[in-house]
Amino acid sequence: MIAVRDIRERIGAVRCLADVVCAPIQDETNTARLVSVIPRPSRIRAVVPASNYGVVAAAALAAAWGLPGAGPDAAPVFRDKALLRRTAGAAGIAQPERRVVTGPEEAASFRAGGDGSCVLKPTNRQAGRNGSGPWPWSGRPATSASPSAP
Repeated sequence: MIAVRDIRERIGAVRCLADVVCAPIQDETNTARLVSVIPRPSRIRAVVPASNYGVVAAAALAAAWGLPGAGPDAAPVFRDKALLRRTAGAAGIAQPERRVVTGPEEAASFRAGGDGSCVLKPTNRQAGRNGSGPWPWSGRPATSASPSAP
């Protein structure tokens, strides 16, 4: 991906970008491996994920290098949208009506309980990138099965 998109040639155009490194960022259960294969760059001030897939990796590197970041406990919560909603709800932050579904029947059941619309979004993927999702079922945008939900 780095070579295909000519990323290395573009580094100089972004003043805050020192390097792009190919590393095992998607192995979220073994961040110690990631930390062991990427040496701490000199003068680094931040580790910023370029996508949802890099959130846990960036947090692991930032923690290992003594930099500010999401932290290894919070980062997995940010990656799992169902867990994020539960965690935020438990902290008293209002959440839209939602349900984790495993198939079309469960989604249809949830949809039928509201205004007839809902948004399908993977809990642990990048559904909002490049117009690929979330996917409104009714043909019009909706944030939840209940339009009055926050």
